[in-house]
Amino acid sequence: MRSITVLGMAALMCLAVTAQADVITNGDFETGDLSGWTVRPTGNGQTLVQDVITYDIDGSGPLGDSLAARFQVGEVNHIPAWEGIELVQDVSLAGGTEYAFDADLSAWSNQSSGNYDGGKFELILDGGVLDTWNAGFINGYEKLYGHVSATYTPGSDGPYEIGLRITRPWTPANIYQLVDNFTGIPEPATLALLAFGGLAVLRRR
Repeated sequence: MRSITVLGMAALMCLAVTAQADVITNGDFETGDLSGWTVRPTGNGQTLVQDVITYDIDGSGPLGDSLAARFQVGEVNHIPAWEGIELVQDVSLAGGTEYAFDADLSAWSNQSSGNYDGGKFELILDGGVLDTWNAGFINGYEKLYGHVSATYTPGSDGPYEIGLRITRPWTPANIYQLVDNFTGIPEPATLALLAFGGLAVLRRR
């Protein structure tokens, strides 16, 4: 009976850890707004739109319509540089734990003419770039779909700033940049160690 109770408690512990594993606040934007996020312009950047809309972030993929963050980025004054905004938040990470960060992305042209760039999306942590998706040339009324993904292991416990830098090398056009399903999750081996660690503690009692 004792072993069954211990195993049951360990299973519940593992489920609890898994349920709370995502360190990102409002990464699916299901609050209907940008709660938990900070939107700030780059040095010569801006966005004409920053809201949350219903959108299919992967087109013909399996996800379907959901709430997603929408922006319309570009330069304030046209110079040859990538400018726009950073969408960021502070998260608490455990040193020595590997985290997997992911986000689904899209560029959407709502104009008849093509454009040289639908937007560049950089996954950033404390300002450093972990992964990049550049939509590139986008045709009139076209929707392009992308993804950024990276793992990161902090050297120590503490707050870290995670997010996306979204830019274009032009002033804003009638082109939107969209973000959904931003997650930051400890890799499975870490969760297993946490569960077995809890089991070991219970066995020693």
